[in-house]
Amino acid sequence: MGVQEMRWGRSIIRSRAGKTLVIDLLVDDRGVIRKCFISGDFFAYPETLINDIEKKLPGCRLGEALIKTRRLIEDSSLLGITPEDILDGLRRAYNDAVGQKTLDKVMNY
Repeated sequence: MGVQEMRWGRSIIRSRAGKTLVIDLLVDDRGVIRKCFISGDFFAYPETLINDIEKKLPGCRLGEALIKTRRLIEDSSLLGITPEDILDGLRRAYNDAVGQKTLDKVMNY
């Protein structure tokens, strides 16, 4: 079995409220998220929300990651960013990791 290639992707979102959201994703060559780190100068409640998202996404492809994230942020409160900022940041970081040329291949798995 060959060595699996992995690439980091990053997105930096500046919200309408002037706050910054940074998302880093490590994605393997099959399009599966292996690591997720979310940071920025915003607030989230419950306090465990960001940590919960970071723990739930490894093992997911983009579509499943977006669904899980949307479910987690449904009953939360965000100050400085919106749920759409987080979802958009995940899409951008994922696309950065897999690259435009391989995105179609990954989506077809």
